[in-house]
Amino acid sequence: MDNNVLVILGIAVCCGMIGALIFQKLRFPQVVGNIIIGLLLGESVFGLISQADIANLKTFNMFALGIIGFLVGGELKIETFKKYAKQFISILFFEGMFCFFMVGIATGLLVFAVCRQVIPSVAVGLVFGAISSATDPASTIDVIWEYRAKGIMTTAIIAVVALDDALAMTLWGISTGILQIFGSGNVSDSILHELLMVVVHIFGNCLSAEFLPVF
Repeated sequence: MDNNVLVILGIAVCCGMIGALIFQKLRFPQVVGNIIIGLLLGESVFGLISQADIANLKTFNMFALGIIGFLVGGELKIETFKKYAKQFISILFFEGMFCFFMVGIATGLLVFAVCRQVIPSVAVGLVFGAISSATDPASTIDVIWEYRAKGIMTTAIIAVVALDDALAMTLWGISTGILQIFGSGNVSDSILHELLMVVVHIFGNCLSAEFLPVF
């Protein structure tokens, strides 16, 4: 690995920790400090971190997101799901599906108004709708961990954040399957393949979070 990338990563981590401490003193969540430090180090201000550096750090980004996702799964308990499953699913459905349909329809209509073509409009609407249903768990979980929040509201937030990613993956799989249908015309294979991949990823993560502690 390029030593320059490691130097930039070290500088980013150190500056991010300093920014987090400063904003904690100002009674702001530390993630706000991380974001502002990233903005200052990026191309918009000082230009210390370029787009090429961000691309080179993709491995670290994926590793960090994987750790966060695994820890979010570790926070959830099957007993909690059994007790509040109806409430969690209701929140998830209205929050995730509302974003999917609203963004998807608005984006599709906007593209149709420009190009007057149905298939590209539907394709763009599906893609943006699926993306909009996803929630970034990092910032939310970071604030919860920082303030050591507990209670049913915190549990509900963690559960919805975790399930929201699963919903977004499902919607993305269905959407990309439909887009492949537009290109190949093979209806059953496209959707079944995408849904199978979604099921493998979701249940694989759930099983690993459930049984790995045993070993």
